[in-house]
Amino acid sequence: MSQHRRILVIATPGLGRSPALERAIELARRSGAQVELARFDYHLGIAALAALQPAAMLRVQTDYRAQREAELAAAAVAAGRDGVRVQPRYFWGEPLIDRIVGVVLHGGYELVLKDIAEGAAGALTHSSPLDRALARLCPAPLLLVRDRYQGKPARILAAVAPDHEDAIGLDQQVLGAAQSLARQCEASLHLAYAVPGLPDGAAVSAWYDEDAVMAAYEALRLKQRNAFEQFAERHGVATEHRHLLDGDPASEIGGLAHEQAVDILVVGSVYRRGLRRLLLGSTTEQLLDNACCDLLVVKPADFLDSLARHYHLDSAEALRQHEFWPAEV
Repeated sequence: MSQHRRILVIATPGLGRSPALERAIELARRSGAQVELARFDYHLGIAALAALQPAAMLRVQTDYRAQREAELAAAAVAAGRDGVRVQPRYFWGEPLIDRIVGVVLHGGYELVLKDIAEGAAGALTHSSPLDRALARLCPAPLLLVRDRYQGKPARILAAVAPDHEDAIGLDQQVLGAAQSLARQCEASLHLAYAVPGLPDGAAVSAWYDEDAVMAAYEALRLKQRNAFEQFAERHGVATEHRHLLDGDPASEIGGLAHEQAVDILVVGSVYRRGLRRLLLGSTTEQLLDNACCDLLVVKPADFLDSLARHYHLDSAEALRQHEFWPAEV
């Protein structure tokens, strides 16, 4: 992730205080980026009027949108500071995720930010369906923000899997994004790899020679440790900032982020479809609920090809030319 030039903040519905917008302004102050505050909106009640009274629906929709755009413009003016001007943008239509994907893809943003709501007394809440969809489909790096610190982050953790076939190439992008962010914010950088464990001994020994299984696992873990250490060494990560963990990646990395008082956790997200996604799950999506800090989600270099298939298109080029929403008149 290079120095930011254009940053998009997805506005919260109530347009109250937004830690995501505060993060964007702090990054823009350091990088000189342009910040845009976008509200993606749709009201089912207004849309339902179209089937009964199209003319009435158009008047109501026009008034509704004018009011929301005025609120958004006021919020953008109020948020600007330290020489950073916030540009408001308003979009109408659903499904919201397709609208957002199209705006991000065609807008050429280097970073997208969105708030994750928190419960009473700062308790973590489950991520929304939109948060999870954005983690899978947003074509730009996505920073999902919790209200855990103000100003600039002090500690950044990059989670990698250098011995995993799906992570080939993606790990360098994850670490590169974390390093860029650490430089911009003058933060310390940590690196983590969580190695999934085996079932308990009883479950293993019921079908196989437990000693043989454990010996094979130890050999595999040594191979993974070596891959992790070599990756960290190549990229200049300090020895004391390397964390090799055992167990479920989402639980272990989320726990490490809490123990180390991490401000931003950087992870990669590989697009999967169908049964494979159902079987494997998504560590990134689990971290949306497990991690107590901001989550920066980075996609692989060939992500647009996968995104094109999601939208039943032939190529990344077809995706770039695709109209996600008809032009408004």
